[in-house]
Amino acid sequence: MSGNRARRAAAFEALAASFGGSVRPSDITDGPIGMTLRDLKHRGSKICQEAKAAGSPMQLEVGILVDLSFNAVAGKVDGVDLIGINAGVPLRLLPIFEALLATQHAFPDVGTPEARSSVKWSKEAAVRGPLGFSGSQLPNDGPEIDVMQFLATFAERFIFEHEATHVRHGHVDWIQARFGAQPIDELRIASTPNLSGLDLQTLEFDADCGGMQGVMELIYTMPHAMAQAPRPGWQYFGKIQNLIKAVSFAIYTCCQIFADSSDDDPFEVILERSHPPATFRMHCVTGQLMTIIGTHFTESAHKELFFAIFDGVSQAHAAWQEVFGGTDDWHSLRMQHETRNRELLLLLQNNWAKLYSALLPLKRYNNLAPPDGLNAWPHVIHRD
Repeated sequence: MSGNRARRAAAFEALAASFGGSVRPSDITDGPIGMTLRDLKHRGSKICQEAKAAGSPMQLEVGILVDLSFNAVAGKVDGVDLIGINAGVPLRLLPIFEALLATQHAFPDVGTPEARSSVKWSKEAAVRGPLGFSGSQLPNDGPEIDVMQFLATFAERFIFEHEATHVRHGHVDWIQARFGAQPIDELRIASTPNLSGLDLQTLEFDADCGGMQGVMELIYTMPHAMAQAPRPGWQYFGKIQNLIKAVSFAIYTCCQIFADSSDDDPFEVILERSHPPATFRMHCVTGQLMTIIGTHFTESAHKELFFAIFDGVSQAHAAWQEVFGGTDDWHSLRMQHETRNRELLLLLQNNWAKLYSALLPLKRYNNLAPPDGLNAWPHVIHRD
């Protein structure tokens, strides 16, 4: 093992020690964890290539942590940038998406909705409880199973690219410069002393921008990849509007999983948390996705693709409410909290303008969103 490679591996093990250790490639061969690890290694290599081409070479190590809770982390040890995804992410995504797809709210145009059977589940059990499925049922060998696999792919890519943005955009360096060697741990970062909820949510907003861009770049390449080696279910996802709907569905689910505040919380409580309510967070992600579509797709496609965004979010919200609890529909919640959402968005955008000058010299490559707002985003090319 070369010196640099050994240094990167040692740095990752130092990070992994807080999560029960790491999953080594030699320990697995297949299954969800094996597939995720191979994808992580591929994406990590791609990031290093992009950074080198941009004149900003990186020492980056990515891997899977043995912790079985649903979590992800970005950090830095001994000058090595680190991204870790808990083993619980690939192992829990499929049961969560199965539970949501078992409702008739999710993708009612796929398979046989009336043959599905959903059950109530608790978020705590789904995210941190013993591994296993909820007891919901999908039709055997139905296309719903294929949709479940695609949703897991999009969710994993969003989570990874979100963490990668914490690294690429200097978030980890900024936190460590102020508070010492503290990783950005999605479930525990709120415990960082002196780091305000507003700062955390601002960084999360920026990381969501990067996560969204990463997912969009994935779906742009899928038609070519599927032409070479089609996956079951591609006949449905071969239409761009169905891909956009699935992306919206998957990301909204991630927002719900990581949310540590709710729409019922007072405004001052929301500002103390690391993640805002899922409905507000997805409202911001929706704006980012609409910006990308509005810029990089022909105007004639906008209406259909914008509808696909909201269709995916609405279906995900309704399915989440049925499984994990809640009554209000997506549109009602947005309207009910519109004033609060506008106020929170303004706070985040103003705070981004303050953080921008500190983050700019720390970023590895790619552009930061400009200081006058987080909704603007770097150029993304759509390849037919």
